[in-house]
Amino acid sequence: MVFSKDTLQFFKESKDITLSFEQKEKNSQTVHNAWRKHYHHIKHSLFLGWYQGWDLHPAQIPVRYIATYSYFLEKLDQMTFRLKNFLKSAQGTVSGNTFDDAATGLGLLNYFIRAYQCGAITENEI
Repeated sequence: MVFSKDTLQFFKESKDITLSFEQKEKNSQTVHNAWRKHYHHIKHSLFLGWYQGWDLHPAQIPVRYIATYSYFLEKLDQMTFRLKNFLKSAQGTVSGNTFDDAATGLGLLNYFIRAYQCGAITENEI
């Protein structure tokens, strides 16, 4: 019971505490660095094929959306070209230095399905 009273008293008194400009700037830098690191981790996971994330804090959700959308949208033109090229020939194709066979064609199709499911692209863009 004493702990609860002490805690309440601390929060009541701490309302008058303000941070200096330097402290606010340091906090802002720390948050932005954490978002940047989280963004790169998400993009790396998506590159490796791990599409499901595990965000533990609501502040991570906007970064998850930005990283996921950018991952799919950055590669959209390249993947569209590869899938169209593959579907035209209905056999293994070479796009640049990349060989696409039936299994890769399925992977390309899954790319578009996942991009649509997360909202990065619309049905009209497929």
